[in-house]
Amino acid sequence: MKRLYVKRAFRIFGFLILSAVLWWFGCRTLIMKRDDGILPMQNFYQQPEGTVDVLILGSSHAGVNIDLETIWRNYGYSAYTLWGSSQPFWNTYHFMVEALKYQSPKVIVVDVYASVYQHEYADNERQVTNTEGMRLSLNKVKAIMVTAPQDRWADLILSMPIYHKRYKELDAEDFRHYPWNIELSDFKGGSTRYGSNWTVPIEYSYSDAVTPMTEKEEEYFRKIISLAHDRGIPLILIKTPTSLQEEQQPYYNYVKQVAAEYDEPVYILNEMTDILGLETPDFSIDNSHLNTQGARKVGNWLGGMLAKYDLTDHRGDERYVSWEHFCRNSSHTYLTQITELKDWLAEVERDGYGLVIAPGAATDITPDVQDRLGQYVYVSTEGDLCGSLVTVSQNDGIVLWLNGDEVFRTREKGWFFAAYDPAVGEFVDYAMFESVNDSWMQRKEAPNLLDYE
Repeated sequence: MKRLYVKRAFRIFGFLILSAVLWWFGCRTLIMKRDDGILPMQNFYQQPEGTVDVLILGSSHAGVNIDLETIWRNYGYSAYTLWGSSQPFWNTYHFMVEALKYQSPKVIVVDVYASVYQHEYADNERQVTNTEGMRLSLNKVKAIMVTAPQDRWADLILSMPIYHKRYKELDAEDFRHYPWNIELSDFKGGSTRYGSNWTVPIEYSYSDAVTPMTEKEEEYFRKIISLAHDRGIPLILIKTPTSLQEEQQPYYNYVKQVAAEYDEPVYILNEMTDILGLETPDFSIDNSHLNTQGARKVGNWLGGMLAKYDLTDHRGDERYVSWEHFCRNSSHTYLTQITELKDWLAEVERDGYGLVIAPGAATDITPDVQDRLGQYVYVSTEGDLCGSLVTVSQNDGIVLWLNGDEVFRTREKGWFFAAYDPAVGEFVDYAMFESVNDSWMQRKEAPNLLDYE
């Protein structure tokens, strides 16, 4: 009889373990692969132990307005941005608690934009993105309890009720985000944005008015500072440059007052746009976020600030190779977003990529275009590119070969450009550019016929 009970107990235990594994696998597959909140947190767990020297926290202003690639390229500091869109201070605090379980950063940077929020809870979508990337733990439960009203606690803790219907829209990307995928460590939380759509002036008009944060925001802002002090970790409080509305300035003045109680300065970067080189609207993607060119300027400034803390330059250290991978992937992604040829060529030159240029089908090679392109490498039939043999055929549109393998084919009209990254030994972007109105060259779609022929 006793043996029968033991057998049953093992069966029940085995069933529970299997159910838990299947539940976890289902949640991990079905969860939205959002780069705000969810993926930054999930991929933070994949970082090599003890490698995150700089932890950046906050809303999308932290995630978009600070370029991590620049911090690594120019200074060699291993920074990670743990952020979520419209993230209140209570989520920033619990992200910080979670991060300190797994890493021991030398410096923590917090963007203080959340001080202007006036709600008790963020919207339902942000309640999900700012909690669901966390592993199940007491800290996650506490985060959920402060993030959402009680009637949503069970759904957020169990996770599956929120996104179980996503099975109809799953694609290959949903099956890439499991812990055993070592490439997840190459993700560092940052993002790239191309374009300029600023409509509100960036000029800073000083106001000495003071408006307190909500009690809840202030409570967690103080907790953030106290936790950093308790751990002995230097803290940098910043407000990244955005359209600084007049009604927001009094909140930042209050932030300065609270931070002063802890002897912490607050850097309102709208007050420093001349130092940063952000006096014009050319460096924004919208009224709240910088484009990558603007974020690079902020990243360079922040790197200079971090240099005061005697951080280690990890460039060339094999243990930090994932930051090199991150920079490479960011550069590739940003290049594919660029629509103006002059900007595309500048990025190719910045990254030291090889370049192939060829006129597409029925494309006139006018003297003006020839003069403009004359300074760049031009491969019309066959040539050596960064040690690789490149061949281009123009008989039927554009056909591109790399070391004997056909890699791209298109019949689109216009000028064909391909960027080759010698670090990975492959082309990383293909683009067709053509004249549009008074602009010299703008990008258009260049479908690769190899994808469907």
